[in-house]
Amino acid sequence: MTQTFHRARTFRLPDGYRVRPAQMSDLEMVAAMLNAYSRVMLGVEQHRLKDMQAELVSPDFHLDQDTCLVFASDDRLAGYAEFWDTIAPYVCKVVWARVHPDFWGLGVGATLVDWGEERAIQQVDRAPQDARVVLRSSVSASDAKAQGLFQGLGYDHIRTYWRMVRELSGEPEVPVWPEGITVRSLKRGEERKAISAAYEAFHDHWGFVPESFDNYVERWSHIALQNDEYDPDLWFVAEENDEIVGESFCYARGLDDPEMGWVGNLAVRRPWRKRGIGLALLQHSIGELYRRGSQRVGLGVDSQNLTGATRLYERAGMHPDPVWTELAYEKELRPGVELSMRPEQS
Repeated sequence: MTQTFHRARTFRLPDGYRVRPAQMSDLEMVAAMLNAYSRVMLGVEQHRLKDMQAELVSPDFHLDQDTCLVFASDDRLAGYAEFWDTIAPYVCKVVWARVHPDFWGLGVGATLVDWGEERAIQQVDRAPQDARVVLRSSVSASDAKAQGLFQGLGYDHIRTYWRMVRELSGEPEVPVWPEGITVRSLKRGEERKAISAAYEAFHDHWGFVPESFDNYVERWSHIALQNDEYDPDLWFVAEENDEIVGESFCYARGLDDPEMGWVGNLAVRRPWRKRGIGLALLQHSIGELYRRGSQRVGLGVDSQNLTGATRLYERAGMHPDPVWTELAYEKELRPGVELSMRPEQS
């Protein structure tokens, strides 16, 4: 018999509150609620309706099962959560939840996390029978209430993620490329080839779980290529003898800052590391974004990155923005064989 995680608890919402799944017609209301949260936590409106619409039609995501809305007695939206279990072999499930600031301290967040755990328990057996299965979530480092909630519910803080930024006050430095390495923009139709290089490179990242390449390409294609900021001229590939050895997938603007260019993905395949290719790719990206009019360039990174990415980014003049720090939490749903990349495996 499969051993799964169980808990005997329920959370009671205030009288008159109600819960239901989201519909596509709710997303404008959801975006407004999420932006009320991000204005308090981050000082900006972080969520755009069109991005949510694209994300929530992702393969293997079911809006009627994988979302939860909590309404207050006056019909205002008090909280929202998503459950994600779309990456085979389904050993890492994710619940992502936010509560409108007007409704903090009323049990809305606990209710949403509880819903996510119940949804995850339903899905445990999608994973291989002997595999360890976990549920993860993330919160802003500015949100002490959410951190306390997860700690109180038995979650462990497992990772800290930074946004690193470089302000651009003048022409950036010219990259120095190792002998035999060239760089160019991606051509349309080459996306699968470039994504293949990223798939190989990210095997070394903490938490990476191997999945079929076709599934990886499908997910990446949906996330990256459906983004209306996608421009193949800003997807840069480093090559040696016509073989892609590294890549930098960039966007002319970040979601929450029109003056910030964004490096969405930077990776070098293992056999070509420690030759300066990653630094040159990042410097090339910064220069091209500067010429597109970016006043600053940002990217997201695991602060404990196993490949030393944070040191590389610092060498390129980037520094963590303390406001944009995310804390990842994890709870084990079922013990077993660890299939994801962990520090001791590096």
